[in-house]
Amino acid sequence: MKHAETIDSVYGKIIITTVTHKDFYMKEITIAISTAFQDAGDATRAIEIAKALKKYRPDDMISKIVFVSHGSRFEQAALDLGFEICRADPKLPGVGLYQDLGMTTTNLIGTEALAMEMICGEIAAYGEIRPNIIMHGF
Repeated sequence: MKHAETIDSVYGKIIITTVTHKDFYMKEITIAISTAFQDAGDATRAIEIAKALKKYRPDDMISKIVFVSHGSRFEQAALDLGFEICRADPKLPGVGLYQDLGMTTTNLIGTEALAMEMICGEIAAYGEIRPNIIMHGF
């Protein structure tokens, strides 16, 4: 059975399509949301996506949504909504993109060494979370 619903969000209209079939989906699913989570832009988008995933999951499915974070002032907002946080190395101050990542006009992450540390930390976090789905982006 297929069901489509249009909802309004702060980002405009979103169409949610749910496909259900007893043999098609798992009864328990873990979703890791891995963004920079360092500024309001990516953090609020990630939280809105997580809220929609939680709201529109099939009734008989248990979903666990975990945010991967290197340290962020937005962690509490996710926790307050019932989501989990998995803290990945390296731990960053949680001030903002430019301060935490050393962002420049040409590089999202200021140094190759920091980029490598973050990638390795996130891979280790995925090993801990063991997600069925990883949503990654900045």
